[in-house]
This record gives sequence, C-alpha cells and structure tokens, in this order.
Amino acid sequence: MGSGTSSFKFHGWFNPTLFKKNLTRFWPIWAVYTAVLAFLLPVELLLTLTSRSNLLVNVGNLEDVRNIVRVATAAMPTVGFLFGAMAAIALFSYLMNARSVQMLHALPIRREGLFLTNWLSGFAFFLAPNLALLLISALIEAGMGVLDPRGLVLWLVTATVCPMFFFCFTVCIAMFTGHVLALPVFYGILNVLVIGVCALMDFAGGLMLYNYNGNHLMDSDLARWCTPVYQLYHLLVSGRYDITAQAVTAVAGYCVVLGAAFTLIAVLVYQRRQLERAGDVITVGWVRPVFQYGLGVCVGLLFGLVLYTNFFYSFGCGAYIFLTALCAVIGAFAGRMLLKKTLRVFADGWKGCFALGVVMALALFGVRADFLGFQRWTPDPAQVVSVQIHGPHTLPDDDGKYLDQTFTDAADIRRIVALHKALNADMQTLRDLKEHSGDYERWDEEGEYQIMGTQYLRLSYTMADGSVVNRWYDPIPVYQETLEDPDTYAGMLNALLNDPRVMGQTYWRYLGEIDGSDVKPTGGWIFRAAPAEKYEEDVELGGSPAGATYTQSDDLTLTDQAARMLWQAFWEDLSAGRVHRYLLDDKARQENCYVSDINISLSWTVVDGSGERSTRSQDFTFTPEKSATSVMAALEELGLKDRLTQRGARAGR
Repeated sequence: MGSGTSSFKFHGWFNPTLFKKNLTRFWPIWAVYTAVLAFLLPVELLLTLTSRSNLLVNVGNLEDVRNIVRVATAAMPTVGFLFGAMAAIALFSYLMNARSVQMLHALPIRREGLFLTNWLSGFAFFLAPNLALLLISALIEAGMGVLDPRGLVLWLVTATVCPMFFFCFTVCIAMFTGHVLALPVFYGILNVLVIGVCALMDFAGGLMLYNYNGNHLMDSDLARWCTPVYQLYHLLVSGRYDITAQAVTAVAGYCVVLGAAFTLIAVLVYQRRQLERAGDVITVGWVRPVFQYGLGVCVGLLFGLVLYTNFFYSFGCGAYIFLTALCAVIGAFAGRMLLKKTLRVFADGWKGCFALGVVMALALFGVRADFLGFQRWTPDPAQVVSVQIHGPHTLPDDDGKYLDQTFTDAADIRRIVALHKALNADMQTLRDLKEHSGDYERWDEEGEYQIMGTQYLRLSYTMADGSVVNRWYDPIPVYQETLEDPDTYAGMLNALLNDPRVMGQTYWRYLGEIDGSDVKPTGGWIFRAAPAEKYEEDVELGGSPAGATYTQSDDLTLTDQAARMLWQAFWEDLSAGRVHRYLLDDKARQENCYVSDINISLSWTVVDGSGERSTRSQDFTFTPEKSATSVMAALEELGLKDRLTQRGARAGR
C-alpha cells in the first residue's frame, strides 16, 4: 500500500519507498565509492598536512594541497568509469530477470516513475558522498590555513559529472539488453568500440595502401570523442599540468550533454521495451541484426588480423582479405547463435552470414585497388597553407642529417607538391619494394660505393579549410643514377635537401631557441682526429695558451678562437652552397667528406619573463667537406687540416 500511495501522490513519477530501498540495498556500492574518494582527497590531505615536516613549521603547504586535489580530480574519469557502471547495473538489474521485471511493473507506478526513481537513486549514490567529502576536505584545509576553494569546487564538479555520465551510458545500454552478463560486456566493448575498430581499419589500410598513415583513423577526433575515458582525460589534463576551470567546464559539457542524450534514449526505449524479452541478449527488434552483423564485422577485422600476422603473413594481402571475410562469416553465425539461444542457426541464417563475408571481401578489395584514390591523391597547392616534411636521413651523420621542417612559402609548397606527384607516379615500384621485400641497398661490384638505398618521407599538409592530411612514404628506393635527374623524385628530393636555405634551417633546428646574433662559440673539439705520432709533447692549438692542448688521441681540443673561426667559416660555406647533403654513401659522398667531425660548444643568454638572465649551452656538430673552402682555409690556418681523418673507400660503412 505504501508504494501505491506514494506513486499516486506523485502521479506515478517517483516512489520514495523504492528510492530508500535502493539506498539501503545497494549501500556497498556507494560505501566503497565513498571510501575510494576519501583516500584520494580528505585522507591524503590529512596525512600530508599533518606530516612531521609541516607540523614543525606549523603551516600546511598550499602547493601540496593543490597537487592532492589535482590528482583526485584527474582520477575521476577512471573512478566514474567503474562506479557509474556498477551503480547502473545494480539499479536496473531487475530488467534482466523475468520474475523481477513482472513484479515491479505490476506495481501502480509508471515505467517512467521506475526509471526516474532508479536514476535519482544513482545520482544520490554520487552526489551525497561528494558533498560530504567536500565539506570534510574544506575543514581540513581551513584548519591548516591552506584552504583551496577553487580546487575543491573543480573537484566536486568533475566528481559528480563523470560518474553520472557513465551511469547514464550504462543505463542506456541496459535498455537494449535483457541479460545481466551481457550488460557489463557491452559496456566495456562500447566504451572502446570506435577506437578499436579504427585501429583495426588502420592496420588494413596500412597493409593494403602504400602511403597510408598507420594511425590515420585511430588518432582522429571521431575516435577520441567516441572513447569517453580518452576524451575526458584529453579535455581534463591533456598538455597541461594544472586543471583549469575551462577544462572542467569542457568535461562537464561533454558529460551533461551526452549523459542527457543517453538518458532520453533510455527513457524512449524503456517506454516501448518488450518486458517478456528479459533474458535475451538484445531486446529491441531492429537492433538485433545490427548486433549480429556488427559482431561479424568486428570478429572479422580482429581475428583476420590475428590469424594473418601470426600464421599467414608471407601470403600477402590476398590471404588477409580471405581470412577477414571468413572470420566475419563465423562472427555473424556466432551473433545469430547468441540471439537465437541455439547452435542450430545455419539453415535460416546462412544467406545473411555469407553475404556479410562477400561484402567484407569486396570492401577490402576496393581498398586494395584504391577505388577512392587515396594513394594517388595530391593537393592543389593553392589550397595548402603549410606542409611539414619529416625525414629523410641524409649523410654526413651530423646535426643536419634529418630534414624536419614546415614550409609556408607558396613556391616551396609547389615544389613539395611536385615531389609528391613524382612519388605517386612511381607508386607501383614503391609498393612492390614494400610488399615483396626487395633489396634495400646495393653496392658496386667492389662493394665500395653505395649505388642504391632507401629513405622515408612523411608529408603533412595543413589545408585552407583547417584539415590536416598526412602521407607516409616508406620505403623509398633511391638510385645513384637518378640523383641528378630533376624529373625524378630522387632528383627533386636531392635538390631540396641541398638548397642552402633549407639546409640552414635543418642545422638551426637542432639549436632551437638560440638567437643567431647572440650565440657565442666557446671552444670545442675534433672527433676522430688522425693520430700525430710526430708530436712527442702537448702542442698548443688555435693561438690561445689556456687549456688548448692535445696529445696522441682521437680527439683534438679547440680554443675559443679556433671554434669561432670554424663556426663562421661553416656558415659562409653553407650560404654559398659549398656544403652538401647526400642521400647515398656513394662515390661523391666518400670523396668529399672527411671521417672526422667538428664539435663546437655554443653558449647564449636567455632572458625570462621576469627579466632574469641566464646562460644556456649546447654542442653543434658538422662534418668538414673538401668542397667547403672556407672551412678548409680556416683549418689550414689553424694547422689542423692534416689532422682530419681521410675517408677511405670502405671506411665508415
């Protein structure tokens, strides 16, 4: 009678008796939740603020408090993921049992009333402990004189919206299933479904498309937004040490908007739910085929990958397509068995299952054939705002060995797009090398000079509409005879690498924050110097008497004066185009470059925001080349040219 009276009083929308029963029946959930948060916040505050070091100074450390609150706030997506689901499964488990569902729905209370009562019970599970812990934490902080109200408020918002979001998400899933064991399984899978499928599709794309970026889909905004824990951490702490009000607002917006959407969907489905389907894996009719064939697609992509990479990798893409299609058929049959609760599903389900396998095979074949033109795509230079190039690894092996730059000039963009088109024009050769494991390097008959090698290149275009398009070329075969041909991709890449302006930026990239007008060479050394047996005593180098001697060793110490001369000479040669980069260890590279490297120690002054000045230092390395006439003249003047180790035909390989 109590239940009926209450329901009429509130027009069937809320049942206080059921609400109280939920709080008492499922007390272990909110009690454990309270205990976990208590150890994360008030207990940790109490232990830290009453530690021996703080008691000695009789004051709490505000920074310690902020760190504790920050950690407790950052932990809430994970805590919410666990306890939000536990509360929802407990409160709506009656829908998974035929006797319970019939009994509760026989009471004089609307379905919406049952839903709202249970939903408010879940809300109380989290809000009441949060408020109590907030009060206790504030009293502890105030008692130690380090109250941080801003941090506590941000924690309270995060600690409330995160569990409630996952609670609403789980409730929504519960409306579509009638099996108590299926609910946590679906919950776990759906939380990572999109990013997982994206990862599997990325593997398929990387396998069947030569220049596909391996994380193209998995790193997309869609994958992150559809992976709640990932997105919540991204909004809350990504790229920041402190948790800001803007970050918490973004988290609250994500949780409230999507949580409300899930709640609305759950109510609408609950109103039309067939109660007699309690115990079924899927209770909503139109979702059943989605589940069956969706399971088939996921099983196909996952187990096709597992079988291919572990047992059939040597058979190529065709084997992967066949295995994926076969596993998709098996997965579809498994989904039908779960729906029908029987193993006898072949007779009435084989057509749909095999049709899924055919569709999967055709889709993968379409990817392989590049029907959408992914591999052949090149941008319109007029629509490109900037393009970043990463790679290749060039010779000599000094601070200019990696090309990693962003180009914004229109002429540079056109030049790089032309290189991109040249690579695409030879796509079949590139793909054959990758898939058939051809020679990655070749040497002449004597084995002295490299005549073929491989490089890699990553292009990242920022387009006018704000989108970013990536293409990864790896491996790229480079042949010695094509390096001087301006119409080949090797010739275009070689010309780009040896552009003095580009090369200068490549070297300066390693020096980061240095201002060129402020940098000062402060000595250095020559690495792998030739032995000087004729010297029996230490000899002064570079015209400076202080600490500028060397003995019979592999390194020669440079004075400040010598370092300045070589530093200036190197940049003179680079600006004049007398410094070269090489894609191969060919004859030209071996005859021009020495084995010795020149290391110059640099120092510069940095002024921070408060006007305080400090000195930074870094080493800079370049390889002397015979074509660099200014460097050669400086070494001759310093008496060091003969101490450079010559490159033998087979040395340094």
